[in-house]
Amino acid sequence: MSRLGRVWNATAPLLERKSKFIGWSTPLTEISQLEPVLQEFTDCHQKVLSKATHPKMYAWRLTDDAGKLLNQGSHDDGESGAGNRLLGLLELYKCRNVLVVVSRWYGGIPLGPSRFRCISSAAQESLKIGGFITTKTKLNRK
Repeated sequence: MSRLGRVWNATAPLLERKSKFIGWSTPLTEISQLEPVLQEFTDCHQKVLSKATHPKMYAWRLTDDAGKLLNQGSHDDGESGAGNRLLGLLELYKCRNVLVVVSRWYGGIPLGPSRFRCISSAAQESLKIGGFITTKTKLNRK
C-alpha cells in the first residue's frame, strides 16, 4: 500500500537473461486520476525504480458500470510497442477501471521480441493478483 492508501498489486521479479520485469496494477475510476496516480507510483517506488531502464510502461482502461468503454490509452516509456501490448492485454481480458504498469531493468543482453512476452507476463500476473482477471475471465478474441 502506498503512503496515500492506494494498493499496488506487484509481482515478484520476472528474470529473463539478466533483465528484470515487475508488474504493478491498481484501480483507476476516472481519467482525472491518471496523472496523480502515476506521480504517486513514481514517488512511492522511487528507490526501486531509480535504476530501471524503463520504469513506467503502462496502459489504462476505463468503463462505465455496463462495461461501455469510456477511455483507454498507453505509454511505452521508450520500449517501442510496449504500451500497445499492455493495452491489448487489458482489451483481451476485458479489464475494467484499471491501470497496469510494468518496469524493466535491462540486463545487458538484448531480448528481441521475447521482451514483449516478459512484459505481458508481468502485467498479466499483476492483474491476476489484483483480481482484475480471473481464470473465469472470458477472452475477448475476435
